[in-house]
Amino acid sequence: MKNLVLLVIAGAAAILGYIYFKKDGVPVSISESQINAAVAKSFPVSQTFLQIINLAYSNPRVTLRPGSERVQLEMDAKLSIKLLPGAKNLTGTTIIDSGIRYQADTRQFFLADPAVRKLEIDGMPRDYVDRVTQVAVELTRSRLEKEPIYTVEGPEAAMLAANLLVKDVRVRDGFVQVMLGL
Repeated sequence: MKNLVLLVIAGAAAILGYIYFKKDGVPVSISESQINAAVAKSFPVSQTFLQIINLAYSNPRVTLRPGSERVQLEMDAKLSIKLLPGAKNLTGTTIIDSGIRYQADTRQFFLADPAVRKLEIDGMPRDYVDRVTQVAVELTRSRLEKEPIYTVEGPEAAMLAANLLVKDVRVRDGFVQVMLGL
């Protein structure tokens, strides 16, 4: 009799758990500081165009802007143009605006459809603005879009391993909020 009661309780708990995970899911929040720490591991990055123009990014800073579903990535930029003696080691900033995507097989988050929103480099010759912008776009697509900005580890990874699926990923209130469920 005691075993039957335990079996009924366990069954009810399993059904309620299934309904809960199916309907609402389990929220997991990833903070801006967690993402910044993970992103910093992938920097510096650089791209060279025709062996003439070199653009390098360093010191990434991720911002999860309130009221936005997008991630902002601001980086220090360093530009060198070999053909112009006065255009070596010019500095400035680049800002990229991006969505976020999750890749289940690696448990990693990546930038999704990143776009260069701002490229300001002090002393950059006007004749090179378009070419340097092309290099910035290529660097964003070839490197930044392919480097994970966060890898799920610890208790959250255990939830994913327990066949809970990512139902939704959003940027909300300064966090990347992931909803896990069945």
